[in-house]
Amino acid sequence: MIDLIISLAEMAAKEPRDVPPPAYDKKALQAKLKSLIGSEVTAGYNETAKQKRYALLGAAEEKALASIKPEEFTAEQVAEGVELLKYDHVRSMVLDSGKRIDGRDTKTVRPIVCESRHFAPRPRFGPVHAR
Repeated sequence: MIDLIISLAEMAAKEPRDVPPPAYDKKALQAKLKSLIGSEVTAGYNETAKQKRYALLGAAEEKALASIKPEEFTAEQVAEGVELLKYDHVRSMVLDSGKRIDGRDTKTVRPIVCESRHFAPRPRFGPVHAR
């Protein structure tokens, strides 16, 4: 029985494949983006107003796309790198300084407001179920 299992495994086995190297050097792209737009990303996330923050971050991404040559990295790779840079910045900002992007600390919870005036009180059962 064991011989049958081993022969089946030998017959069905495939040669291991080599994993292709990454298409581009992500660490080099991150270093280039950090030196190119790191200060703009920091300024963008120091802004607590959402619309201004989005405008600053959008301008930083446009600057990165305009500055990096297409021969080095594609636009998709640059956009992915910018998103990763923003993610890393926000994560380190929250962990290091304890400050969120909207200015609150990690202990403060936004107030939740709930209004129920739009829902009229109704009886649980209608006249069909009355006895």
